[in-house]
Amino acid sequence: MIAAANEGITTSEWGVSCCCFALGTVMRSGLINQVTGNESFLIGIIGFAAYVPMMFLYSRLASKYPSMNLFQMAEAAMGKVFGKLVSALYLIFFLSLASHNLMEIGNFVSSFLLQGSPYFFVVAVSSLAAAYILWKGVASFIRIQPLILIIAMFLLVCSLIQSLGKMDLGNLLPVFQLPITTYVRSAVVAGAVPFGEVLTMFSILPLVRGNNQTQEANQKRELSSPVGKGMGIRPWFYVALFTCVVVTVIHLRDISIMGKLLTYVALPSVEVYRMVDSFSSIARSESLHAVILIMLALIKTVFCIYAVCQGLAEIFGIRNLNRVYLPASLLVSVSSVILRRSDINNIYYTVYVLPLFWLGFELVPTAVMAVIPLRRADGGRAYPLNHPDKSAEPPQQNCGFVGDPGDLSGTPGNA
Repeated sequence: MIAAANEGITTSEWGVSCCCFALGTVMRSGLINQVTGNESFLIGIIGFAAYVPMMFLYSRLASKYPSMNLFQMAEAAMGKVFGKLVSALYLIFFLSLASHNLMEIGNFVSSFLLQGSPYFFVVAVSSLAAAYILWKGVASFIRIQPLILIIAMFLLVCSLIQSLGKMDLGNLLPVFQLPITTYVRSAVVAGAVPFGEVLTMFSILPLVRGNNQTQEANQKRELSSPVGKGMGIRPWFYVALFTCVVVTVIHLRDISIMGKLLTYVALPSVEVYRMVDSFSSIARSESLHAVILIMLALIKTVFCIYAVCQGLAEIFGIRNLNRVYLPASLLVSVSSVILRRSDINNIYYTVYVLPLFWLGFELVPTAVMAVIPLRRADGGRAYPLNHPDKSAEPPQQNCGFVGDPGDLSGTPGNA
């Protein structure tokens, strides 16, 4: 079944999804506070500066192969053998990222939102919900995210207004008193999380209208790169700027209210909601905040699992993504149970171990693919997810994705 034209999304919808994806980390993560303490409000600027080179790489790669996902790009750029190897590396990255996010959902719900809830049950329900969302259609899921983003920003603005009387700007001082190595480490952590993680959003690039080729361009098939320039760098810049501003504002609020207590809590933003007085119109705002955190974390997990599904389908030649959603979700849930860590160990791994591990996947293969010259069609090429004409389908041995691209739309009824 070929994806309908209305299953695509706009560049603005892609950008909103990227913002929700970034907020899934920013609004619930206080881990960077363990590195820089009261200077954590500088992390947004430091992370943005560290992300600029990656932003140019991501933009170049997306413009070079605008109608492909990351796994298709790997095979189109490096050929079948090396492309499969790079795809396997990306699969490990997305699997670890999805498992980590699902683990944080389980820890947050079982230890804060619904204390005493079985961790395994929370993880299982979340993974099944992710599989159902993907089966119903990624494009439909993306279209509801502007509402979630508006609610999240509304709660953030309300928390700022409520906390004005409790802020002590003296908690922000002194500044630039840490060793230079600490700032370098903070740049690595912020560059990998949350800025570099936007690499996951390559999974939905083929859904963006204007990135897919026309039927006539598909029939020509002269170069390995699809015809067109893609989105350009501006959407990537706007997403990074939004992330930088939100990171800076949230840390300024948390530090000015909590001071030195900031380094003793895992979720300072949640504690801030508990400490400030609530408006009568939004009583128990910390509960609303917790619900939004779960929704944003689920959004991030869904996109990570979607990337895992694409990787499994690419590597094993599965023709229909609907057959991968449930097994991939269960694989991620089992992995999150096996890798479950306490809050203290989670802080250590997220600050000192995982950023270096993730940054390697976010930077090295992407840089290689971005600088490799385009290959001719006789060297093999990938074709877009929403290929408009099956009759123009290239020989299967030259495809970046084995199977019918229409089966990858994520809509029910493809199975």
